[in-house]
Amino acid sequence: MPMHVTRALRLNARRFPEKPALVSEGATQTYRALYRRVCRLAHALQGMGHGPGDKIAVLALNHPDTVAAYFAIMGIGAIPALINYRLLDEDIAHVVRQSDSRTVILGAGFADRVDLLRPLAGTFVVMGDGAKTVGEVHAFDALIEKGRESDLAVVGEKSTAMLHTSGTTGKPKGALRSDWGLEQRAVEQGFATDDRTLCVLPVCLSAGFGYTMLPLYLGATAYLMEGFDVERTFDLIERERITSGLLFPTLLRDLLDAPRFSRFDGGSIRLIQSGGGAVEADLRAGIVDRLGPVLSIWAAASEAGPYANIKGDDVLRYATGNCVGRAFFGVELKL
Repeated sequence: MPMHVTRALRLNARRFPEKPALVSEGATQTYRALYRRVCRLAHALQGMGHGPGDKIAVLALNHPDTVAAYFAIMGIGAIPALINYRLLDEDIAHVVRQSDSRTVILGAGFADRVDLLRPLAGTFVVMGDGAKTVGEVHAFDALIEKGRESDLAVVGEKSTAMLHTSGTTGKPKGALRSDWGLEQRAVEQGFATDDRTLCVLPVCLSAGFGYTMLPLYLGATAYLMEGFDVERTFDLIERERITSGLLFPTLLRDLLDAPRFSRFDGGSIRLIQSGGGAVEADLRAGIVDRLGPVLSIWAAASEAGPYANIKGDDVLRYATGNCVGRAFFGVELKL
């Protein structure tokens, strides 16, 4: 059975206490520091009456505290309801309502949504400098300060989160997911404990959530960017000797089309995971010609989570047509 992600974090804090876990906007958080923060928040949430099965909505940008919130919520057996921060206010309200969230955690810059969501949730936790505890609104840092630092007794065996569809056919729909296949992804796609992993996708979305949790599950270092920017991505790869990461085809295209792509130092990269759309033949060739056989492309992540993967020489050998590679590690297919 897969290990609970918060238990994995606890074990990694013991294995690698001083190793960087999260690096974001130049700030580094070690495994020890991240785990302590998660424990404090988890105990504070329990003190607020939260426990197994409760839904806690999270509306925040990519930030170490967003990741800590996910770990803390799942660690007490509750379920984070991830909200896409790009949604319209009416859809944000819909997600909070349909998820039945009693508490909403708001990232820096989203404190103004308290008034929008006050009729739907009883308690709010607000991140960011200057946030103050007033009535039912609690400052994130204040909760951290008053929460106990003692080890968290992780509740439950599954790491369950509520993801939401895009809303292209009606309102966003909540879907509970517990099996993230993190061990299978590591084996099949090649992620490892010594990785320095680029995390640019929004952590409020399925792929961004899964591939940010993955390096932290393995004890690797996750480089969390608030958003994708071509030049800053090149800078980060060169400066931090990034070894792996997940990039959607559109982001790969942005890198390939940038003038700097032909001259940036990408020698540290050994794995670029892609998927979520067609990786065209010219895009595959451009990446492989410049960086070597680093591409790994999964298929059908929405349907099966994912079920097939193509990598190595097969990426170019089957660059045209409908080949999606071999069955994923641990997957049995029947046609």
